[in-house]
Amino acid sequence: MSAEPRSQDNQIMSGHLSVIVARSYKGLLPYTQELTELAANAIEPNIFYEPWMLLPALESYSANKKLFLILVFATGKTSNEKPVLCGFFPLERRLFYRGLPIPSLTLWRYPYSFLSTPFIHKDFAYEVCRAFFVWVRTGQRAPLLELPQLSVDGPVDEILKTVMLQDDNVKLIDHRFDRALFRPRLNAEKYLAGSLSKKTRGELRRLQRRLSEIGELTCDVLEHERDLDLWMNEFVQLEASGWKGRRGTAFKSNPVDWNFFRTICLLAFKNKKLMMLALRLNQRPIAMKCNFLTADGGYAFKIAFDENYRRFSPGVLLELENIRKLHSNSSIRWMDSCATPDHFMINRLWLDRKPMCTLLVSTRHIIGDFIVDIVPMLKRFKTWYSPRLAGWKNYLRDIQLLLCIVFMH
Repeated sequence: MSAEPRSQDNQIMSGHLSVIVARSYKGLLPYTQELTELAANAIEPNIFYEPWMLLPALESYSANKKLFLILVFATGKTSNEKPVLCGFFPLERRLFYRGLPIPSLTLWRYPYSFLSTPFIHKDFAYEVCRAFFVWVRTGQRAPLLELPQLSVDGPVDEILKTVMLQDDNVKLIDHRFDRALFRPRLNAEKYLAGSLSKKTRGELRRLQRRLSEIGELTCDVLEHERDLDLWMNEFVQLEASGWKGRRGTAFKSNPVDWNFFRTICLLAFKNKKLMMLALRLNQRPIAMKCNFLTADGGYAFKIAFDENYRRFSPGVLLELENIRKLHSNSSIRWMDSCATPDHFMINRLWLDRKPMCTLLVSTRHIIGDFIVDIVPMLKRFKTWYSPRLAGWKNYLRDIQLLLCIVFMH
């Protein structure tokens, strides 16, 4: 497969920074090594944009997407010095913003991406953000720039806001939410004592004993490459056996998704970034979990369980083992749940919260300014309107029920 030319859409942004724009998987492929080095030197990690995961995602999910894969280089002081990749912002241009026919640029999110923090080199942070914002603002490609799924407590969010607000004419808003985060305590048992009541912990021990009475109950961790194919197949079979299989959202439901999952697991294992656990009953998995690791933390990617054992809460029992395994690994200081803000199980078990935000920025365009101004008002209206609408729906249902009763008689 041939690669696209490396010198497309090249634009010098300042004395020592330049921007190159790749448009596709093929266009980004020649920069794999530079991206790997940038990920290792970024001020904030994001495993979902590391090449071993991003490139398979581009190959699988970027068809018919209008992409601008922004690569910011610091040029050398002499012509003999190799430019250093110091910023990476994968953007998608969309024709609609929340159903409105208003073009927008947004950090690209593929179906299994749960964080959109761009890569910014720790030695060039402010310069890179300025170069990126100048490229967005001067290109007139869209009135709006959306930066979703950023960590509020991370340096990238702070630097982006600082750089953008240095321009007095720029308008931006951010929408905030929290999701569960793991940070270790003194030990696993103290952690669980803080998250679960004594009664609940006793009930879970009872369920574990009940399972042990049925057969041999073990919790395994994937260790050997020779077992990887078996574990991946077990995981997708287990996931497909449940509600995701019935809805057609399991990895096994779609060959593209299954191939993507298989590819990233193989590459993650090769790079020592894969952590898989399995709760087994008589050597057969009844719950499995897939995590991806980075230098000092990780991301909880997927979990699956056998619904035939639902009454024993196998997913919860496996998550307790996950917490114990994380405490036993001193290099893991955090794990992002990658879960929805209202996820019942993980919010109940994990003690900390990760503040997240989505930034919406006008690119100094009159339409963009209008949208950024009006969005907060629309949110306030929705907050006021929703409970009243629910009340009217209940009222209409009561009338409908009354009419049915009348006509039945």
